[in-house]
Amino acid sequence: MDKLSQILIIDDDPLTGFLHKKFIKRHGVPHQVETVSSGEQALQLLNSCIQTKNEDKIPQLIFLEVDMPFDDGFNFLRAYQKLEFKDKDSVVIAALTCSVSSKLKNRIKEYPIHDYVEKPLTEEGLFALMKRHFSGDKNKEIKS
Repeated sequence: MDKLSQILIIDDDPLTGFLHKKFIKRHGVPHQVETVSSGEQALQLLNSCIQTKNEDKIPQLIFLEVDMPFDDGFNFLRAYQKLEFKDKDSVVIAALTCSVSSKLKNRIKEYPIHDYVEKPLTEEGLFALMKRHFSGDKNKEIKS
């Protein structure tokens, strides 16, 4: 499994974002992990990369808390769909959530979400996601 150069965590709880960042870095997955507390901040970061022609700084993996009370993750997804940049199709978006209900599973299907992971992020969940999306494994379906 290749090391990713960039991962972005979008979570409205700064402590959760911090802990997930430390967890991911401890497991040696990326060179860089960025955390933001809103979809708006994430869009600013992505737009900055696009406008300054630093598209290589766009994360290959985005963990998105979809159930944020003030800045619903689905707002981010609607705006993200309108962005245009090189290699956009290779960016993996994983919904990061406390529970994966059937209602959420159905809603996820409407957006460019490639996978989902229940909080808290675990070693098993992280490495399974990495294997599905970054190791050449052709089984890239959302896990049930």
